[in-house]
Amino acid sequence: FRQEAFYYTLEPPLLRGDTVDGFLFESRRGFCEHYASAFAYLMRAAGVPARIVAGYQGGELNPVGNHLRVHQYHAHAWVEIWLEAEGWVEFDPTGAVAPERIEQGMEPFRDGGGGALQNLFGGRGGAHPLLARWRNSLDYIQFSWQKWVLGYNETAQLAFLERWLGEVSPWRLAQVMLIGMVILLLPVALWVLLRQRGPARSPLQREYRAMGRQLRRAGLTSPEHLPPRELARRAGEHWPALAGEFDRWAAFYEQAAYAGEDEQESRQQLRRLRRRLRWRLRG
Repeated sequence: FRQEAFYYTLEPPLLRGDTVDGFLFESRRGFCEHYASAFAYLMRAAGVPARIVAGYQGGELNPVGNHLRVHQYHAHAWVEIWLEAEGWVEFDPTGAVAPERIEQGMEPFRDGGGGALQNLFGGRGGAHPLLARWRNSLDYIQFSWQKWVLGYNETAQLAFLERWLGEVSPWRLAQVMLIGMVILLLPVALWVLLRQRGPARSPLQREYRAMGRQLRRAGLTSPEHLPPRELARRAGEHWPALAGEFDRWAAFYEQAAYAGEDEQESRQQLRRLRRRLRWRLRG
């Protein structure tokens, strides 16, 4: 391989019959699998145990995810032979014919026939920066899917929990589950409480409810949904001496609520009437 005319190519001629003989003595053109299989055959013929190793050589660093991207064109084949004093030792016969294939990877051999389009998407000259970042981002999404979804197993789960919890124990897991339940249920509880409070009330409506509570504390038994006139009538029957004051409060409330009076001034007047009634009811 070192001394005679052998060539590395990704498009070798088709071999038939005794393929090793055809490669060694006729075509002398091939890629890593041709050289690995021929070398293993020669070692076995010489009485040296040999085996072919298939794997990947090199890769491309994806700067987006800081991970190594390995493509099918990084596939490579080499040989291990058994030496009594050393055990299994690696030999790569491809390096004797095409050392650049070992030192530089597949890029020098892939850059051919594609022209400007291949360079645009990533030939020897490199991809266009914008397209390269787009390709790296898509690769990172795929890498994350493979890592966190398809490849998520018990070992990865324990490593994730230990990184966030410090230790994985039943007590610590119970604490995390309890905190998670509180976080999930808190918005639901707030939503239920807000719904129970009912719709927002205007300042006049709040003033009306304050008047109703004041009368009920003073001893008037009446439902909360009464209109102002009916509330004033029942209060006047309960406290006849103050019937005129109650009627005045109801008339003023209706005028403020339905006649378009200045709401702020009306609310202040209603508050003064209600406070005066409160003092008279106490007296």
